[in-house]
Amino acid sequence: MNDTTPLKRLIARVRVKPTRRAEPLDGNRARSVAKAAEGRRRLKREVREQLIVDEAIRYFAEFGFGGDTRALAKRLGITQPLLFRYFPTKHALIERVYQQVFVSRWNPEWERILADRSRPLRARLVDFYHDYARVVLTPEWVRIFLFSGLSGQHLNQRYLKFIRDHVYARLGDEPERIREALLVPGADVILISGGSSVGAEDHAPRLLAEAGELAIHGVAMRPSSPAGVGRIGEVLVFLLPGNPVSCLCAYDFFAGRAIRLRGGRKAEWPHAVRTGVVARKIVSAIGRVDYCRVRLVGGEIEPIATSGAAILSSTTRADGFVIVPAESEGYGPGAEVTVYLYE
Repeated sequence: MNDTTPLKRLIARVRVKPTRRAEPLDGNRARSVAKAAEGRRRLKREVREQLIVDEAIRYFAEFGFGGDTRALAKRLGITQPLLFRYFPTKHALIERVYQQVFVSRWNPEWERILADRSRPLRARLVDFYHDYARVVLTPEWVRIFLFSGLSGQHLNQRYLKFIRDHVYARLGDEPERIREALLVPGADVILISGGSSVGAEDHAPRLLAEAGELAIHGVAMRPSSPAGVGRIGEVLVFLLPGNPVSCLCAYDFFAGRAIRLRGGRKAEWPHAVRTGVVARKIVSAIGRVDYCRVRLVGGEIEPIATSGAAILSSTTRADGFVIVPAESEGYGPGAEVTVYLYE
C-alpha cells in the first residue's frame, strides 16, 4: 500500500506560518482606534460630552471655526447625529468651547491680588500676569483667540470685555500714580493710552492741564475723537484713546509724526502708497476726517464692513486705510483714492 494516502498528502501540503507580532500603532492611528472604540461603547453622558468638547478644542485650534461638525464627528469616531444630541448646533458647541478655553481658566484669586491697593501696582501686575500666563496662554488658547477674530466669531471681543470687567475694573485709575509718571524726568515724548475722554474716570486730561498745558482735547476725526495733545515743559504729551483702532489712528496722525521729528526724521507717514478705484461706497460725514480701513480686492478698493473703534481685527483684515477729508461725504464707486498700506 502506498503510504502517501490522500490524508497524508493533505497534511503534507499544510504549511504553518510563524505567528507575526502585531505592529505597534503610531500616535495618530492609536488615537483614532481609541476614539472609534469610545464611539462604539456606551459612555456616561457627561463623559462623552467632555470628550466631544476636548476634541472640538483641538479641532478648532487646528483648522479654525470654518471646520465642519461632520469632520469633527469622524475624528471622534461617532456619527454626526450623535454629536448633535449633545450639541444641537455648531454655535452651541463653539459656546461651550469658549466657556472651557476662556472663562473656566479664570482664577477668582487673581481679582483679590489686583484689588489689593496696600501693594504697589507693579507688584500686583507682576504676580497676576505671571500666574495668568502660566494657566491661560496655551497654544490652543492663542490659536482659538486668533481664529475667532479672523472668522468674525467675536469670542475674542467677548473675552476682552471679560478682562476689562475682571482686571481693569479691579485696578481702577489711580490719579496720583498717573501724575507721578507724568513728572518723571528724562522723556522726550510721553504717550498715555486710555482715560483721555470726558468721563469721571478719565483723569489724564485734567492731570496734564494741572502739570503743564493741555493744548488740544478732542478732534473732529473718526475714530480717535477723544485724543489730546499738550506739553509739560519741553516734553510733548499725547493722550491716545483706549480703543485699539482709535489709539492706532491718533498715533498715526499725531504722536508718530512728533516722534519721527524728534528723532531727526521726516514727519511724513512711512506707509507705502497705492492708488485704486473704489468698488463700494466709502461713507463719511461732512465736518470730520474719517480713517477708513479698506481691502484691495481684484485691484479695487473695498471698505471693511465691520470697523468699530474697538475691533482690532478690522486692521488685521485690512490692507491699509483711506483718509476721507472733513469736507467730503465719502467716495462713491469708481472714484480714485489713495490707500496707505499697513505692510
